[in-house]
Formats: sequence, C-alpha cells, structure tokens
Amino acid sequence: MLTLNVFLAAAAIITVGAAIQGFAGFGMPVLAAPWLYLMEPDLVPGPIIVAAMFHNILAVSREREEINFPAVAWILSGTIPGIVAGAAASRILSESSLALMVAIVILCAVGLTASGFAVPQNKPVSTTTGLAAGFSVSTAAVSGEIVALYLSKLSGPQLRSTLAAYFLISGTTTLCALSLFGELSLLQLAWGLFLTPFLGFGFLASSLVAEVMDKKYLRPAVLSISAVAAVILLIRSVV
Repeated sequence: MLTLNVFLAAAAIITVGAAIQGFAGFGMPVLAAPWLYLMEPDLVPGPIIVAAMFHNILAVSREREEINFPAVAWILSGTIPGIVAGAAASRILSESSLALMVAIVILCAVGLTASGFAVPQNKPVSTTTGLAAGFSVSTAAVSGEIVALYLSKLSGPQLRSTLAAYFLISGTTTLCALSLFGELSLLQLAWGLFLTPFLGFGFLASSLVAEVMDKKYLRPAVLSISAVAAVILLIRSVV
C-alpha cells in the first residue's frame, strides 16, 4: 500500500534522480529503482518507467536540434534482438549470474572509456551497443549506462537529446510489453503519473546547471553513474 509518507519519499527520490538525468542524460531509473523498490515494490518497474517517459519528452523538446538520429536508429536496430536474447538467457541462467555478467560488461566499458580508448562510431558498433543494451535491460533492468558510455564523446546537448530519443522509443516498447504481460496495472500507471510533477521539478533544476556541467563535469558524471550502476548489480548478484 502506497502511504503518504512513502509517496513523499518517492517524490523526493524522483526529483533528485530527474535532476541527475537532466544534465547527464541518464541515471534516474538505476539510481532511484533500488530505493523505490525497498519502500514499495509496486513502484518498480512500471511507475518509474512511466515517469521517465515524461522526462524523455522534456529532454527531447529542450534540445531536439541536437539529436543524432542515425545513432538512435542503429542502436535501436540491435536493441530488440538483444531483448529477445536476454529473455532467452533469463530462462537458462540465474538472476544473480546475469546481474554479475552485465556488471562486468559495464565495468569494462567504464574502464575503456576512462582510458581514452577510441570506440569507433559506426553502424556495426552502434548495433552491437544496442544488442548489449537490449540484453541488459531484459536481464538486469539497465541499459542506459552502456549506450551513454558509447555516446560519451558527444557534446552535452547531443548526448542528452540522443539518449532521450532512444529511451523514448525503447521505453514505449517496454511499457507495451509490461501491459501485454499484465505487469502494468492502472494503479501503477496512476502512480507514475502522480510522480511526474516532481520529475518536472528535477528537470527544471537540471536546466540551471547543465551548461556548467557540460564544460568539464559531464564525462566524469557518465563514468561515475555507470560505475555506481555496476556496483548495484554486483551487490544484487551476491545478496
């Protein structure tokens, strides 16, 4: 049961998460989901994805001229097969094994990105990134970290808008799948809608600091959020 105290705590978490995603381009679901799940399991994943969808709409609207549409298209071309592969793997491997596998992939990507290794920005690599992201989202409920690391050399506006466009399409697909399999109730949809005003507050706050963050803090933020996500997955794999 979602009490007033739980709702207010969830609203505060969503506000902070939205502010972080507002300047980094990703991070709200993976940083907020563990806390929301502890307070009220029904807030994850449906309601947080519903709220995140509105964040993506705001982000696309704010910097729509900067969207890298070819990158979005090629990454998405690998995402659907990746989701299918992840669903198949979920039937064979344990949840902890899959979480460990995805955590290792993210940590390796963080290491490569931090080292300055130049990942080619082309169609095959974009599709492979989509495959990894799709596999990760269907096995460990994370995907933004892999895509953000791949696109981390883009400018701040390009990174945020391109990620938002990708999440908008992939998130719509996820919500449709949840609804199809009865994992998104009308009550959960309502909870997500009730949280959106607080998401808006966080997004507005991010607009005040995005330009400052772009100058020298965006890349460290992408690396840090991705590393935190990997650590969360490692904890999940052993608990």
